Amino acid sequence: IYGFRDHAVAYALASAPSTAPAPMRLLAGADDGLRVWLNDELVLDKPGMQCVSADGFTADVNLKAGDNTLLVEVTQGGGGWGFSLRLDSPVADEQ
Repeated sequence: IYGFRDHAVAYALASAPSTAPAPMRLLAGADDGLRVWLNDELVLDKPGMQCVSADGFTADVNLKAGDNTLLVEVTQGGGGWGFSLRLDSPVADEQ
C-alpha cells in the first residue's frame, strides 16, 4: 500500500475477539522497528533496523473476554518494509 518510503511510520489496527480470558503467545516480525499494543498496553517493543522474520519476536499476553484491540506500529528506516503478526496458544509451544 505504502510502497518504498524512507523514514516513515505506518500503523495497523485489528480486533481479536475471545469468548473467555485466554493466555496467548504473540508472534511477530518487522522490517524495521516494531511496537505492538494489546488493549492499550505496550506488549512488544523492538526498535532498530532488522529484516522481517516471521515469528522472530514473541511475547506472552492475556486476551480478555470480548473484543481485544491490537495496534501495530512499524517504523521504516530505508528500503523495503513490512510486518507479520499472529496469536497462538502457548500450550502448542510446550508440546
